[in-house]
Amino acid sequence: MVEEYAVPDSKILDIGRSPLTSLLYKRGYKNLTTLGFPLSKTHLDKIIKVPKEVQHIVFDLNDSKDPEKWVKLPKFDMIIFAEVLEHLHVAPEYVMEFLKSGLNDEGYIILQTPNAVSIGKRIKMLFGLHPYEQIRRGDDPGHIREYTKKELIELGEKCGLKINARI
Repeated sequence: MVEEYAVPDSKILDIGRSPLTSLLYKRGYKNLTTLGFPLSKTHLDKIIKVPKEVQHIVFDLNDSKDPEKWVKLPKFDMIIFAEVLEHLHVAPEYVMEFLKSGLNDEGYIILQTPNAVSIGKRIKMLFGLHPYEQIRRGDDPGHIREYTKKELIELGEKCGLKINARI
């Protein structure tokens, strides 16, 4: 989807450094910025090799509920928000409104998260097994809330975004 909607000089924000960040940079997306916890706090930063040229904005998305705490985002052509929403303990509308503040008028947010009602989870439930892990101790509690496709579409519409939903 990135290659479909972005060109190499597109200004891209990747939420939460991951192997995708390195892949995007290697694919020629050099105008790349990341957003998330301080790099010294992330356990992944030791294994993910992101070039020093990639700027990082420190912001905890759980603070999105308070616009006075928002960092001022530059305008991006694309925001990649993958495998993060399910870890947040704040209403998703706050987060989407914060991200929208950093999106160009013709920009895209690629939102990807596990499907709360996937067939595998439904089968586990039929057998009396809980499809979700318990909240974990420590700095990474795991998934707080997973969403359905319908919920994500409604969230985007509620936040005034145009929707191009894919499976």
